[in-house]
Amino acid sequence: MRIFFFLLILFFFIELKAELLKPSADLLPEDVISIQLSALKENNNPYINAGIEQTWQFAHPMNRKFTGPLLNFTKMMYS
Repeated sequence: MRIFFFLLILFFFIELKAELLKPSADLLPEDVISIQLSALKENNNPYINAGIEQTWQFAHPMNRKFTGPLLNFTKMMYS
């Protein structure tokens, strides 16, 4: 029974991660800023560091290259 609940939670977690917004030419600059600020305001919702991960999605490729993978970016955001 515990395995079933673990798998159910894992499946739910994977589904939540799929809901991160991706950069799009259809988004206005103010929309991007709003998405990032809202995500950071509720950083741990729906999972820990979801807001930082959402912000990472919109990071410029050179920023990603400089800051490294998401884990490094997360550490930087907390520093």
